[in-house]
Amino acid sequence: MLAAVDPHWLNKLRFHLADFRATAFPARGLPCSVKLRPESGRFDREHSPHAYQIIESTVRPILTSRHWLLDHSTGPEILTFAGRALAELTLCETTVTTMARIVGARVQGARLGDPCEAALTALVRGFDEHGEYFERTVWRGAPKEEASPADIVAGLAAQGIGVLATPHHPSRTIRAPASVNR
Repeated sequence: MLAAVDPHWLNKLRFHLADFRATAFPARGLPCSVKLRPESGRFDREHSPHAYQIIESTVRPILTSRHWLLDHSTGPEILTFAGRALAELTLCETTVTTMARIVGARVQGARLGDPCEAALTALVRGFDEHGEYFERTVWRGAPKEEASPADIVAGLAAQGIGVLATPHHPSRTIRAPASVNR
């Protein structure tokens, strides 16, 4: 169950996702936000310059017109498309790799002197086919904890979100376990 969500913020998210859908390379699925944010404090270029240098060199090169990376004081946000496969939400492998690289950049940035005191949380959020807001916490790590793609896939699966193995082969989907309570 979600706590009350600010209607102004929901409208802003709805606008960002509609803008993404209208200007991104055409893709099927629901536009969604994958947010990586510290549980307190900031995670942005000014606060974490070393991490953002690493993000620029390791994350930006793998992004496509179907994956946008937005900078916020509360942490990076990936806009992407979530598909529907076998009645479950699915994200593509590029999104998982991007998430793991951002977490890794934060840890490496901390080793180089960036502040990193708060745990990091990854959320998948957006609006379903009926316009209803959804938000799922898919990963939470200690302040300097790395996240492998396998860790993120496990967190996604625990929330009933699958991962498309390759964008070119929709039949090769890593399915969430059937026992997941959705």
